[in-house]
Amino acid sequence: MADDSFCDVEKMVNDGLHSMVLAIGYKVGIVTVIIDSVEPCTAEEISNKANLNKRYVEEWLICMTAKGVVKIDDGKYYFPNKKQISEAAFVSSMLPIFAECFPDLEKVMKNKTENKGYPFPQKALVWEGQYKDLSSFHDVTWLEDNVKPVIKSYFKDNKINAETFNILDFGCGYGKLAFSLAKTYTNSLVWGVDIDEAAIDAGRKKAQKNSFSNVFFEKIVDGNMPDVLKDKFDIIVMADVLHDLPDPNTIMANFRTVLKPGGYVIAFDPPIYTDHKKTVGYNDAIDFMPYSVFTCLPNSMSKRPAIGHGIGWGYEDKLKYIESQGFQVLAIDGEDVKFPKWRIVFK
Repeated sequence: MADDSFCDVEKMVNDGLHSMVLAIGYKVGIVTVIIDSVEPCTAEEISNKANLNKRYVEEWLICMTAKGVVKIDDGKYYFPNKKQISEAAFVSSMLPIFAECFPDLEKVMKNKTENKGYPFPQKALVWEGQYKDLSSFHDVTWLEDNVKPVIKSYFKDNKINAETFNILDFGCGYGKLAFSLAKTYTNSLVWGVDIDEAAIDAGRKKAQKNSFSNVFFEKIVDGNMPDVLKDKFDIIVMADVLHDLPDPNTIMANFRTVLKPGGYVIAFDPPIYTDHKKTVGYNDAIDFMPYSVFTCLPNSMSKRPAIGHGIGWGYEDKLKYIESQGFQVLAIDGEDVKFPKWRIVFK
């Protein structure tokens, strides 16, 4: 029986090949030169500005022009939509990182007897930090829509009037969310914790350089919180972290030790349906599942008990898991928590 949802696999593969070409153009500077140029440029002008071999630049331009990514007029090249192509080119720079994962991924996939994985590649962590800096994720506007309503609910629930509180960014990475919180809630204290030492060092340096007095960064090991943080936090936020955890039970137990009575946890996670048939044509699954295959799922199986959630962990199963850990899922402003969504709030 014909299936109208069937993907044009040949086109998908061809698009992937062109994405790799876009990625190398971004890496060597061709994309940046074209974006920064006020007027269209010849191949020679682009090669000179990027300090690249002209013949390779020509071949890249021919490929991207044939695909429609680059436009040509009177022998000069330009992008029709610089902002869109700039963002897409940066995303394409993840492809070489995926390629470097191939040997490790092949090895763990062939281990049929036990769950094995590998930690997030350092390059992937750096890429994610850069992506968040370039995107609107975790900026002040994003906080207004996604975090502020939860904090207001917390104050109402606990009969607190003053908006002065302690907030933990668990799995903070390079700290964009932590800094946005610190800027928005200047009278409150923000802690960012992560297992990645390079990310924590970067956060500390940025805080010092920009004279932040209300944001702090701490490295943690295996999700264990320092004793100094016990009963300290009103709110815990974890963005794109829950599905990555090899041992979420330990993390959830640790949350109880650092949350104040009545404290909230806000988890932002890709909302994939538990029923995989519903993911057909579903944009969140299409956009984010490739990252899970190469990085998220392997990380969630990189240490015992290697629970193996990944982004494919269904939203409905996620709610059941949270409740199984003794937490109550909350409906903020009367939202329907049964329908898959990015934000899950619980206490």
